[in-house]
Amino acid sequence: MHRIRSAAALAVVLGVATGCGAAGAEHQEAGELIATYSEAGQGREWVGQVNLAEAVVLGSDVDVDNWVSTLPGADPAEFVELDEVDLTEHFLVIGGYHQCTETSSIIVITEDDDVRVVFEVASPDPDTVCDWSPYTLDVWAVPLSLTGGEVPGSVPITSGTGSSTTAPEPARPTAVGDFLATWDENTVDRDAMEAVASHFSGPVRHQNSFDGLAAALADFGESGPGLLAVQDADPSTALLLVTGYHSCTERSIVQADLDADPTRVWIEIEWDADVDCVWAPYTLDVWQVGLAEVGDFVYVEAAA
Repeated sequence: MHRIRSAAALAVVLGVATGCGAAGAEHQEAGELIATYSEAGQGREWVGQVNLAEAVVLGSDVDVDNWVSTLPGADPAEFVELDEVDLTEHFLVIGGYHQCTETSSIIVITEDDDVRVVFEVASPDPDTVCDWSPYTLDVWAVPLSLTGGEVPGSVPITSGTGSSTTAPEPARPTAVGDFLATWDENTVDRDAMEAVASHFSGPVRHQNSFDGLAAALADFGESGPGLLAVQDADPSTALLLVTGYHSCTERSIVQADLDADPTRVWIEIEWDADVDCVWAPYTLDVWQVGLAEVGDFVYVEAAA
């Protein structure tokens, strides 16, 4: 008997550029950028140890203290700007991304009585290649008045131009993408693969991110058609998806609901539940999905 589950690595939603999306939805930039922390800053190497699949939302002083306490090596004195925000009138949204030319903003999406908040990362010059794109955390203060006094339960991190809406569960799954490469712990160190799966947990889009992924895979010490395929991938026509899982009979597949607005794309793991294995080696897969298939705007949603 075959079963399918969503990969823990990621689920991805792709939509169109600003002005499109669900009919009647209003999109507006909101909030104030109150602090930025980059691993390039002196004494801020701790930022490079943070990897956010979705934004952190803080609605109280206790939330702030608890979040700061989870940051390895961070000096609490660095977060004085957060303490100065009146959290009876605002909530904080903290998103992370690798910064070359990228900047962040907060988008509030209103449709009828539904209000959603998105942490959006956009690159004004996606063709620029940086020698290093340090991981960066931006902290935004957003007025509670924009969300009816409610602190959002979750805020996705999006990448691209424009805004997206929360998509429903897919109704018409269609297989998309091309399988590029796979590695497993029979030949590659598991910790190295898990580090790649964690670091590239969202869609890989721009040239510097493509180069970073290719370099990380090359560090496995193995060359072959899979690595060459990743190195040859073109960010102007496709995005890459990376997922890690333990493989007995498991294999990854990429599905999409092409009729949804916006289009939703996700990775699933298919396996044979009737087969038991003594050992299921950790496996890393890389997929390529053509933008012509699914669209140009990417919304990253943390999978349950």
